[in-house]
Amino acid sequence: MKELENCYFKYTTLNQNVIHSLLSEQLWHAEADSLNDPFEFNFAFKEGIKAENADDLARILKENRYFVKEEEVEAEKEFYLKLFVKGDLDKVRTEIENAKNVMKTAIRSTIDKVNFLVCSLSKKYDNSMMWCHYADGLKGICIAYDIDLLYESDLSFKDVKYSESAREIDFEKAYKSIILGEVSTKEEDEFDLFSILLSKHDKWKDEHEVRSICVGDEDEIIIKGSSYQLSNNTIKAIIYGSKIRKTELEILQNLSQKLNFSLYKATPKHGTFSVETAEG
Repeated sequence: MKELENCYFKYTTLNQNVIHSLLSEQLWHAEADSLNDPFEFNFAFKEGIKAENADDLARILKENRYFVKEEEVEAEKEFYLKLFVKGDLDKVRTEIENAKNVMKTAIRSTIDKVNFLVCSLSKKYDNSMMWCHYADGLKGICIAYDIDLLYESDLSFKDVKYSESAREIDFEKAYKSIILGEVSTKEEDEFDLFSILLSKHDKWKDEHEVRSICVGDEDEIIIKGSSYQLSNNTIKAIIYGSKIRKTELEILQNLSQKLNFSLYKATPKHGTFSVETAEG
């Protein structure tokens, strides 16, 4: 089944919106906050925000300026240095925790304000759980998109990174980017907001997800998302579930002739809890 090679896959039901996207050769990107995982965009700060001595504190104050206003830095610095001399670090630690909370709010606010649009595809077409969850228990379909033609359509898909813990980000890089608006000239010093958008818990790893993340046009009226135009013949094939309704299969057959893509059939392989795919 060479036509299913070098493809990304979309599991879905066959509804009016999907039929329209097939006919118009477009790919839907949904608003980021409409994704089904309530733990999307979860993150934590690396254990790098420490003030164990006066030098560390002076560096934090100088580089980040998040404790006080600019004109009060020297007075605040002297205050904290006195606390270090006394060995009283509780106030310092409290302020650092406050700074973390302010930064978390700022990052989430930025994600909310920027009109991020997300399209999720999979590297696998024979995942039985995805056929159940996203394709209505083999009553739906799985669309195969040619990877090279997706990139020709100016859509860049990146692998989702799975982890048992939240994505760790660098506080200082985030602060300089989000709060101070600084743009780093060095890649290693740049804050990567997209890394948060591409992180999910390890329990989702069997989905083998890839994501296209776009920023919607501020002048464009977007209702829950936006469609992006694909290059011609980006849809290489459609796999339909063995439980698909007869009328929907007839629609697919007509579409395959009109748009020149192949049809395959997915059937549950009993005894192995797997799905097998054959030309159909």
